[in-house]
Amino acid sequence: MVRSALDPLQSTPSLNREMRIQIVLDVDASFAWHSQLTSKLLSAGHQVVISLASRPTHWPVSLKLLLDLERCLASRRVRRLSLHAPLPSWILHTPFDGQPDLVFDLSSGPVDDSAAIRLLFDGLTAPAAAVSAILDGRSPRLDLVGYGKVLGSAFPANEEPGSLTAGLAASFARCVDLCLREVARRRSALPPCSWHGRPQARDGTSQADAAVSSRSGSVSVEIGEGRADAGNRYEELVRSTVGDASTRHSALDSICSSRSAVSSLAGEEGAKPEMPEVVPAGGTAAFRSGQSRSPVSEEQEGASSFSSAAFRFGVANLAEKVQRRITRMLTAPESWRIGYRRLGGPSILETASVPETGYTWLPDDGRRFLADPFLIEHRGRTWLFCEEFPYATQTGIISVCEIGADGLAGPMRPVLETGTHLSYPYIFAQGDEIWMIPESSAARDVVLYRATDFPFCWQAERKLLDGIAVADATPIMHEERLWLFASLIDQPGGSSWDALGLFHAPNLFGDFTAHPLNPVLIDAASARPAGRMYRQGSNLMRLSQDCRARYGAATTVAVIDRLDPEGYAQTVTHRIAPPPIWKAAGLHTIDVGGGFEAIDVISRRPPVS
Repeated sequence: MVRSALDPLQSTPSLNREMRIQIVLDVDASFAWHSQLTSKLLSAGHQVVISLASRPTHWPVSLKLLLDLERCLASRRVRRLSLHAPLPSWILHTPFDGQPDLVFDLSSGPVDDSAAIRLLFDGLTAPAAAVSAILDGRSPRLDLVGYGKVLGSAFPANEEPGSLTAGLAASFARCVDLCLREVARRRSALPPCSWHGRPQARDGTSQADAAVSSRSGSVSVEIGEGRADAGNRYEELVRSTVGDASTRHSALDSICSSRSAVSSLAGEEGAKPEMPEVVPAGGTAAFRSGQSRSPVSEEQEGASSFSSAAFRFGVANLAEKVQRRITRMLTAPESWRIGYRRLGGPSILETASVPETGYTWLPDDGRRFLADPFLIEHRGRTWLFCEEFPYATQTGIISVCEIGADGLAGPMRPVLETGTHLSYPYIFAQGDEIWMIPESSAARDVVLYRATDFPFCWQAERKLLDGIAVADATPIMHEERLWLFASLIDQPGGSSWDALGLFHAPNLFGDFTAHPLNPVLIDAASARPAGRMYRQGSNLMRLSQDCRARYGAATTVAVIDRLDPEGYAQTVTHRIAPPPIWKAAGLHTIDVGGGFEAIDVISRRPPVS
């Protein structure tokens, strides 16, 4: 047995300087995210050189047709995705002197025991695995591996599960994040952001999701001799959460087997290229190169198999759009609505179970929805703040109502409008003042407001963050530092559901610093905040949204294991979903205050209470 190349961090105390970075790509399979990654590295002052592997990638024509079809059907905000986005010529001809400090091998070649860092899609280097996962109705797991360990993992969200274009764009955006985070880690000589396994189920319904975990720490294995063995051992690292290759890639085999038949499908002539293949072997992924192929009829059969899969996906996508349009015309639309109850015992944060009855639901006049409830008691009275979203303006505002001593809610009144979308009115008392931090990602800032005449008049005091789009900023004081947890939105093509960013300052009026490993967590199951943090005994607890099945499908509860300027770790303990009898599709905010508990759910009609 031979060990993998030594991690430079084990011998170098810090690379706190600009780095020389080499990126290896397949000769004709560069994507737009490769250019984005390169541009960000260059903007940070690093030297970057691109090397091209002599490994052509041939995509089935049917895949290209599917992407073109989606472009025709998609909304204007969906960008066109090209399977080959040529890199600018100046990038390809900018060598640097000396050996690179870091090598990202982003080609589809097999994993070996070199010093290069590799990117895996569901345990495989071929981006075709990401295509396969999305065609199978889920997002791929992403792993950055090297030096015998998993350096970072991501579980991207797909806001449009019926779109291959959107799914790939969301996954590729997180590929950029993983690579940038590894560069930041090496510059600061920080430990790797590793992973602990969690269930792969993506429907968001299994109670086994209580095992969802994103704990930081080092996971290392020995790398066996030979390329195939190295690939298999990394496969073993991710198999527990991704599943066997033979069961998770129903379309992948067809993609691979059709590569050599693409020329005939496209009407081109020429010899079949010699290239690595990804094939199932013994229940795990193995890499095989240069083996003889089956007769051309079988190659065409493989291409035809993938063409059928792509055709079915495209037709289903079109049929789903038509069905959604008819459903909107004939039925009441889904909308977010707020329920509250008086607490005479433990809250759902303690029981991890939502009672079927006992909630009072705020009125729904059909002209707006209400979401993101936050409660506060002030001078013996309880107030409920929330996002009010009028359908006429399509812009959220912050509103408030009083919950009286009799448990009845008063009229809803607007208290804050800025002309841009507002939501998630995080409200809290500090000193003699009452403060609010609403979400204002559309304005690319996070603003602190102070109540000048509570609860109806508010004044902007200062910007906590400026020039960055984040969602659902949630503050917490921890070890004499004020932390802001927020969902990051800035990565082009990325989702706002799956990337957690941290910012810290000495206090509410100090300057905030971004965590060097942002995003510290990429996981659609437990990244985006879902309410205020709280302490349970000696544990600091955090609420987050489970967005795997859809936006806000459920709320997860996690204990924070580590929170400091060098690292972050959390362990999800349980998942809180609406009772089935409610026929609600999601629950994404929970708050407790003033003797009451408030939640929001999305459904077509108020749940039975």
